[in-house]
Amino acid sequence: MPALDRRSAGRILEQMMNMLLQSGSWPMLPPRRDLRIHVREDPLRATAGLRGLDLTAWRGRSGRRYVVAVHPAEDVPDATGSVLLAVRRDRGGEARLLGVADGDEAWVDRMRARGATEIHVHRLAADATARRAAIEDLSELRRVPPRGGPGPGP
Repeated sequence: MPALDRRSAGRILEQMMNMLLQSGSWPMLPPRRDLRIHVREDPLRATAGLRGLDLTAWRGRSGRRYVVAVHPAEDVPDATGSVLLAVRRDRGGEARLLGVADGDEAWVDRMRARGATEIHVHRLAADATARRAAIEDLSELRRVPPRGGPGPGP
């Protein structure tokens, strides 16, 4: 069995934390608003070997999964009413999220200028409220209240 490196251990712990958060199986613990779950790509295993079906998924801070279509940054179809994720993929295949928006062509151009190689399009958000919630969940930057600050509401 191979040794567990820090990166793998971090992903395993994050997956366990997401399962706990989603299941609600730890009601005796106080809420942790300072806990930070990172947004990350979570590729779809079911479509891994299929050609022509460029889909992947992203996990938001909440643990929710967002299925997206992958498009080259130079060839983005009309995505009106969609959540757009600007991604830079390195030579090793790792995706780095550069930005998330209910964007337009000008936003896509700005993301290309910042080095985006792909634009991921999430079309399943039903309305503007759902798109805003998805953008918030998928955004890495988040204000965290200071220790001892108010916890989440009911």
